[in-house]
Amino acid sequence: MKISIIIPTYKPGEYIWDCLNSLLNQSCGFDQFEVVVVLNGPCYPYYNNIQQFLVNSGLHYKLLHTDNIGVSCARNAGIDYVQARSREYVLFLDDDDMLSSSFIEESLAKSNDGYRQIVVSNSMCFRDGENESYFSDYITDCYRYNVNKPFNIFRYRCFFSSVCAKLIPVSVIANIRFDSRFKVGEDSLFGFKISKNVESCVLTDFNTIYYRRIRLGSASRRSVSFKLFLKNHFRLCSAYTRVYFSSPKEYNFWFFLSRVVASGVQCLTRK
Repeated sequence: MKISIIIPTYKPGEYIWDCLNSLLNQSCGFDQFEVVVVLNGPCYPYYNNIQQFLVNSGLHYKLLHTDNIGVSCARNAGIDYVQARSREYVLFLDDDDMLSSSFIEESLAKSNDGYRQIVVSNSMCFRDGENESYFSDYITDCYRYNVNKPFNIFRYRCFFSSVCAKLIPVSVIANIRFDSRFKVGEDSLFGFKISKNVESCVLTDFNTIYYRRIRLGSASRRSVSFKLFLKNHFRLCSAYTRVYFSSPKEYNFWFFLSRVVASGVQCLTRK
């Protein structure tokens, strides 16, 4: 079993069944991956419902629970479990998203065992209730721009803004964890942290797709006051700076600078 798919979830709705069913529909055998669902926050009735689904599914699974609320805490708990099990790859999957049927098979075909290479897939979005109407996002644009272009950490930087839609070697993650202090920007910060351990990125074919559901009211879509967002921006800049100057020879300076600038632009345009 090579891949552990970490799914953080908090008070999940019906969408989690779409997520899990997309794993049941994978073209590869179930012996290639395990599902690690990390329920954070309230247990009842979510834990029993998810456990019953997983028991009946035939999937290899582990269902964890943590009282610590937050996607970062859930993902960190998943990473801790995976590393203790000596898995080779981690795939982060949000509980309202889905994978195309060949996602795992095609990602594994592109992987290079023993090499710190991230396998990146295409990404498409759909609005809640509109599964047949897909549109592109920044990951899609980055994917199209970089097809057939050699790896360059600065040119590939948009792929590191999200942890989803990619197969990440456990050796790349090492002792790095998500910073649970942040509710916005935690993915980008984590992506920057692990970039020092990445030797290459390879893209799957266009039809290997990570489907992102856009939900109104989700944690990433809730409106935040400009004052709070400005505060978060300065805290993020401080975090990026600490990470970069902790190992300046291991991180790309222009990548670091782009992260600080991007955070600032996002802050200035957020009203």
